[in-house]
Amino acid sequence: MLSSDSKTVSMALATAIVCSLASVTSAFKLIEGSGAQIIPGRFIVAVSSSSSSSLGKRADEVGSLLAFTLSWRSERRSLEMGAAPDPDPDREGARAECSPSCSVDLEADRAPLALHVVQVIASVISKINDVGIDAKTKKTYQSPGLLTGASIVVPDNTTAADLLAVPGVTKVWPVRSIPRPITYTTSEAKGKTSRGTSATDNSARGKVLSRRTNEYKDDTWSPHQMTGVDVMHEKGFLGSGIRVAILDTGVDYKNPILGGCFGKGCKVAFGYSFVGDYDETTTGPNPYTNCSDHGTHVTGIIGANANSYGFTGVAPQATIGMYRVFSCSGNTGEDTIVEALLKAASDRADVINMSLGGPVGWLDGSPTQALVERLNAKGIVTMSAAGNEQAEGMFFAEFPAASRTGVAVASVDVVNLPAYNMVFKTGGYPKMPYLSANAFSTSSTFEVYFTSTDTTILDDACSPLPSSTPNLRNRLVIMQRGTCNFATKMGFAADKGARFAMIYNSATGATMPYFGADNTGLTAVAGMRREEGLLLLKYYLAQEKKGPNVVFPSNSRLVPGTADTQTGGQVSDFSNFGPTNDMYGQPSFAAPGGNILSTFPIALGTVGVLSGTSMATPFAAGSAALLLSARKSDKLTPEQIRFLFASTANVIPVSRKQSQPLTTTLLQGGGLIQVDQAYAAKSFVSPFELMLNDTAHFNNTQTISITNKNSKAVTYRYVNTPAQVRATYDTARSNLPSLSPPAITEGVAAGVSFRPGRITIAAGQTSTIRITFQAPKFVQRHLSLYPIYSGFITITADDPAKQKFQVPYFGMAGNMSDMQILDKTSTYADNYQSGLKYPFITDGNEAQTANKVKDYPMANGLTLYFRLAQATRAYNVDLVFANMTFKPTVSPSNNANLKRRSLSSDYEQEFESLEVDASEDSHILARSSLVTRGVQTYAATSIVGRVSSSQNQPRDWAVESGVGLGFSDQQVSFTGQYQTTPTSGVFAEADTATPYRLLLRTLKTTADPKVEASWESWLSPPFTFSS
Repeated sequence: MLSSDSKTVSMALATAIVCSLASVTSAFKLIEGSGAQIIPGRFIVAVSSSSSSSLGKRADEVGSLLAFTLSWRSERRSLEMGAAPDPDPDREGARAECSPSCSVDLEADRAPLALHVVQVIASVISKINDVGIDAKTKKTYQSPGLLTGASIVVPDNTTAADLLAVPGVTKVWPVRSIPRPITYTTSEAKGKTSRGTSATDNSARGKVLSRRTNEYKDDTWSPHQMTGVDVMHEKGFLGSGIRVAILDTGVDYKNPILGGCFGKGCKVAFGYSFVGDYDETTTGPNPYTNCSDHGTHVTGIIGANANSYGFTGVAPQATIGMYRVFSCSGNTGEDTIVEALLKAASDRADVINMSLGGPVGWLDGSPTQALVERLNAKGIVTMSAAGNEQAEGMFFAEFPAASRTGVAVASVDVVNLPAYNMVFKTGGYPKMPYLSANAFSTSSTFEVYFTSTDTTILDDACSPLPSSTPNLRNRLVIMQRGTCNFATKMGFAADKGARFAMIYNSATGATMPYFGADNTGLTAVAGMRREEGLLLLKYYLAQEKKGPNVVFPSNSRLVPGTADTQTGGQVSDFSNFGPTNDMYGQPSFAAPGGNILSTFPIALGTVGVLSGTSMATPFAAGSAALLLSARKSDKLTPEQIRFLFASTANVIPVSRKQSQPLTTTLLQGGGLIQVDQAYAAKSFVSPFELMLNDTAHFNNTQTISITNKNSKAVTYRYVNTPAQVRATYDTARSNLPSLSPPAITEGVAAGVSFRPGRITIAAGQTSTIRITFQAPKFVQRHLSLYPIYSGFITITADDPAKQKFQVPYFGMAGNMSDMQILDKTSTYADNYQSGLKYPFITDGNEAQTANKVKDYPMANGLTLYFRLAQATRAYNVDLVFANMTFKPTVSPSNNANLKRRSLSSDYEQEFESLEVDASEDSHILARSSLVTRGVQTYAATSIVGRVSSSQNQPRDWAVESGVGLGFSDQQVSFTGQYQTTPTSGVFAEADTATPYRLLLRTLKTTADPKVEASWESWLSPPFTFSS
């Protein structure tokens, strides 16, 4: 990442994705953001098993163009065939617990192999240094069959191509900064989370019940009843014998609901800490922490013991391992995630949970994704959070969720909300539920007090309460949601002496969040559904605003049946859209993740309510543990786990009030998992989804395989069940993806035909259905929005259970290569300078907008700002002479006088005014002959040298970056240094007084990188450097 005063040239894969924090003045700053940014000078290198083998995977002159070409071919192959990589043929040997750097195949008699691996890694690192790259080893990975290599630190101007050219290096990835896992909060909540307010170690122990199996029967916990987990518990399946590893922020295993201990015989029995509380260098075998709630909450969702709160974990008898990869604050490096995955595998994990990630969106964009696929091939189930960025729109898939064989988990809001009862001491009214993680801990009696009895006002308690307000110390203060954030309301109530308060929902509010009272002056605060708020107001008015009086019973248990009448059972409004940028389906399926009660560190309240795909993912991981344990004799593979859950899920409609239309599969995947149905399934249906791709690469013919595991022949019937169509853009002329993808309802169902019309499969046999799709016929105004249609192939088995299965499908109407990559608008650039459009260059004070040569002191340099409206497989920034005859796709004078000009006038004015003899520069890459059959190749464009490049870039944030103004952009600093050829590793310095431009090119999706027309391009205004 670049600091605000950095003068370092961002080279190759080390170019940071920097979030914009500039004020709305014309000041420009480089500020680190919260996304999964590339860390300059950090790479993971995979090495061959033999240091003597020369595996020079050298990139060609387009800055790793060979890699781009292979990616493009793989991408086209995926689009055209839906192809998945071949699984690793090696089967895993015996695995024993060992240190983080040991081999996953480690056995006592393999010590020579382990020594050989160490020597191979050291040899390759030595060769990197021998070619002039100062490489320092940060971590080593010694797991043949998974990953053999190292995380290294090199000079910032080192490129992936430089490293890939070293003999023995087989693959190179940049190290990304992985954002700290955050849970979803409403904009009004200001990041507060609901937690217990007065729990202590002793009181927590009193909440834990015995661990007998029968304590898990009669399960009334709403997330379990939504998903059939209660049925599994009733049958006695609790995850026994399954090892679940969690990569997260650590765990407070001292919480008695999590067993109270760590190590052999404990619930949390294994794990490792790869970080300290405040640094990334302290490591050790103990993953304990009490400074963060996330990891402890995740652990409880999987394995919480029975307790008197009334909730339990999904798999309470599973053995849990915690791998702490985040300190008490800040992000972590992806190389640490890789290290933890290898350690979890070596510790014999059956399931790995990753409630973490960041936007990349390409299937092969990170080492974590590659490792997930290898772990799956070894029989280890991986569950990853789909992400909480629904507000970013489509094509914003996260890694490691975006993988071919792993599972990406979406979130669904719970049907019944965590709630406790308050009891009326006057008025004779029945008990009333309130929404809180923990029951109010007080023996006092409170008189109800409303700050306003007018339910139509929108700003209740958004300003200081009037002087006529009584002392509120012994009153339960009731306020209505609206206008200002919740903390403001709480603060004004506290100013009048209030200790306990409740906020009821407004007429237009979404589901009420769960509150924390930290730094508000209140002891505790809870939410209320609107129906309870209005009913309580009725009681208040009946008592002439003097009561009623209420109390909060001690040892209260959760109240079942407090329904979320707004979004219960629906896909959470934060859960990410798919698909990946290479049109692979995300998510796989959904699990409960909205308003989940689980464990917290004791110091933070023992229990708390959080929302996010971070909560849905451990629910799915625990469900996998249940299924693996219950069907142990079937020896289910990760692939079978995925298609069992996806094919037996319950599809989710758009609205609670009607069964049609169904929510797009880009939000729900296969639907809400039903663990009991996956357990009972006697038919295996695959694949878990059908990817039809875009119109240009339409996979209209698909097959579904059905394996009949029943004891007799079964007949299967199938139909097409369409789901809602969502558009990528709001308008036909939009350059920016929609942040709330609009639904299209006019004649949009795909046509589907089957051969045969039904099928009977003998016991133990497998047969296939051939399916032919006809793309929906959209009207032109909808086609221009790049609509994505989806649905399900619903299969009914004519067996005694009449079990239903479904396979989701989706496709895009349009050609992805026509989707614009570069942001050419002022929507976000306007925050820097009024009317400014991307791309632009600046000296940090103001953008250069005129088409006249501007001089920059070389010591200060300039910065190129551009923004990716869509993801790109690659971008390159090259230095060119100002008078080059190149016609970019984006007007060079996009900002001339801060208004648009025609391309023709731009070309005429800009390419005739500057006289430079390009042949005089020895570094020029003259390739004018590389034009064949009238098609200009990428390599035909003459450049002086390479300034920066990057691969597999996600599109930029629009609203949810978590910092500053919320959006992000790309910022490339240039102080005159450039690489003489894209793969040379040799650097030169720009001449002074010579007019140059920067040429920015971004590769279109699915397009051939060898062809110039496959790239969007922009030429900067001309500039010179002075010494």
